[in-house]
Amino acid sequence: MRNGYIQSEPVKAEACIKAATNAARLDAVIEDVFRWIEQDGGRGFYPRTFALVFTPSGPHICRLDPYDLLAVTQLASDTNGDTTYDAVWTTVDYRLLPSNAAATTPRSPYWEVAINQFVGTQFFSLFPFSVQITGRWGFYEEAK
Repeated sequence: MRNGYIQSEPVKAEACIKAATNAARLDAVIEDVFRWIEQDGGRGFYPRTFALVFTPSGPHICRLDPYDLLAVTQLASDTNGDTTYDAVWTTVDYRLLPSNAAATTPRSPYWEVAINQFVGTQFFSLFPFSVQITGRWGFYEEAK
C-alpha cells in the first residue's frame, strides 16, 4: 500500500492474516482510514509535487496555511494582476519559515515564505493569487 500511516505487513502478521482476500481487505481499510484522516484534517500528509497559488499576507510575507511545504522547485509571482506568473524568483529572493524546519527531527514543513529584505530583489504583489509555488508538499518526508 502506498502512502499509509502504517505498514500493513506487521498488522497482517500480528493478526495472523494469510489469505490474500483478507490481506487485500485490510489494505483497503488502511487506505480508507488514511484518506479519511486527510480529508478530516483538510490537508495532505504524504509528499507530492505540484503547483499551488496563494494570496500574500502583505508585501513581505506569504502564509501557506493550510498547506505544508517541504521543498521549492520554483517560486513565481504575478506582478500586474493578470495571473501570469512572469517574475521567477531566485533562492536569494526569499526565505522559507520556520528557518530550521529541515533541521528538526522529525523534519518539519515550511508554513511561510518571506522576502529576503537584505539581498532579494522581489516583493510580493498584493493581487489575489499572485504567488505560485511549485514544490514538494506534504507534512513529512524522510531525508534522502
